Amino acid sequence: MNKIFLFVIIFSMCSLAQTIYELPFASQGNEIELTIANTSDIPLQNVKVDVEKTPAWINFNNCQTIISKIDGHNETIALFEFSVDRKAPVGEAGTILFKVKSPLEDELYKEINVVVAKPTTYELSQNYPNPFNPATKIEFIIPNDEKVTLKVYDILGREVKTLVNDFLEAGHHEIMFNADQLASGTYIYRLNFVSYQQIKKMMLVK
Repeated sequence: MNKIFLFVIIFSMCSLAQTIYELPFASQGNEIELTIANTSDIPLQNVKVDVEKTPAWINFNNCQTIISKIDGHNETIALFEFSVDRKAPVGEAGTILFKVKSPLEDELYKEINVVVAKPTTYELSQNYPNPFNPATKIEFIIPNDEKVTLKVYDILGREVKTLVNDFLEAGHHEIMFNADQLASGTYIYRLNFVSYQQIKKMMLVK
């Protein structure tokens, strides 16, 4: 989980220096806390805080918070929880834009720059669907830019297909395997790196 703290002053025209926040790869339960400060003497009611824009790979649990009341010269917190999709592009910057709207129709925007960190572990997922006929999807995650091979073998250990033999960037990858030329049975797929390998089984049923 990652938590970001931000401060927004209602009716202020000052421009805050931008910081790039690094988000954990494929993470859940991340939080953004927006501290909303009322610098006027008048209490404000029903202040709306909306998520106006967000990268496609960030999913917010709620996109609007309504603050019932902020007393004069006081502040409160608007909390937003979100997750980062496993298909998020590693190292690619994105922008989250919040809009704070008072009952007087005044609007203030706060922009947050974010970037997705590299994953920290290797992961080979079970193919889906499984059993399959004739095609299935294989997904995997790699923490570094490196040479990758993904091969399919029959139950006797004979290689039947090379799906990947290339240098790939860190992050999430998915490959479709079409077995329309193969007979029904159990097959093995193996993911290989310089210092790591993982093997899983899949079932072709025709």
